[in-house]
Amino acid sequence: MKLVVQINQLKFANSIDSLIPDFLEISDEDEVGMFYLFYYDNNKTLIADYCFFSLDEAKEQANFDFGIDYQDWKEQ
Repeated sequence: MKLVVQINQLKFANSIDSLIPDFLEISDEDEVGMFYLFYYDNNKTLIADYCFFSLDEAKEQANFDFGIDYQDWKEQ
């Protein structure tokens, strides 16, 4: 499973651009059952990654960092 969401760059207009990803991805593609939250720039270069025990924890982190609502995620 992969979920993807685009970041609204206008929302962060006063931030340092290099620290704001263009899109986020949540993936659970391993045998351990962990969920990985990836931050990418517009060139698909990985900026940061995080590991969580649940999908809800990964979504909560994205919401905390960038205000991403649960319904904004799209399955890919």
